[in-house]
Amino acid sequence: MAENGPCGSRRSFLFILLASVLTLGVYWIYWYYKTNSEIKEYGRMGHSPGIRLLMLLFGWVLLAIPTIYAYYAWLRDVDGLAKRVGVSGLSPIGNTILLFVPLGSLYTTYKVQSVLNSIWASDSGCSGAIGNLERAPSPETASNILLVCPKCKTRNPEENNYCKKCGEKLGG
Repeated sequence: MAENGPCGSRRSFLFILLASVLTLGVYWIYWYYKTNSEIKEYGRMGHSPGIRLLMLLFGWVLLAIPTIYAYYAWLRDVDGLAKRVGVSGLSPIGNTILLFVPLGSLYTTYKVQSVLNSIWASDSGCSGAIGNLERAPSPETASNILLVCPKCKTRNPEENNYCKKCGEKLGG
């Protein structure tokens, strides 16, 4: 089941797996679309979840290149959002490669939802620069994106490599 929070839905991997099996994959497609919508809304990202879904479903017509790109872009955005709020992310390239390994996409599904659950559970994920009323910067202030220190939760300008308060390395 999905547990709605102030940011996105916290879901159980077992629920995603079971619902996907019972609906012959239809729930996974819905979940892919929904997670794209959540990261777009809460991260103020410019992608279209509908276009990504169409690329994922029908990209095989063009030698699967759009399908692979839509999958990679989704993983990249999940990882980027995780870094912005100061939680552990995932490897977009590594998880895209797992698409070609038998049952590798099961691990990716688990990892994506795990990272999203961490984002939604973090204080910085649902308040401040990303959540509720004070979401990410508007387009005119896009250069002022803040990174949240994983150690002390201080917001730092994107160009900082180290936290201005505690000196912790940012974004890596």
